[in-house]
Amino acid sequence: MNNNPSKVNAELIQEFRSMIALQIHGDMDWVRARTYWQNRLATVDNTNELAEVLSYALCKAAIRPK
Repeated sequence: MNNNPSKVNAELIQEFRSMIALQIHGDMDWVRARTYWQNRLATVDNTNELAEVLSYALCKAAIRPK
């Protein structure tokens, strides 16, 4: 197990970003996404990384009126 907190946080952020991107682009259905998030979030002690990734991904994926 990696004991470097910065590297662990970076890896977790990258993992979350990848999963969110799969969902946003329709490459992962909601059943698999729900299962992933239920299982993965149960193992995360600190949700700061999730908050960072969600705020970034949802900002980038926002549908903006023309």
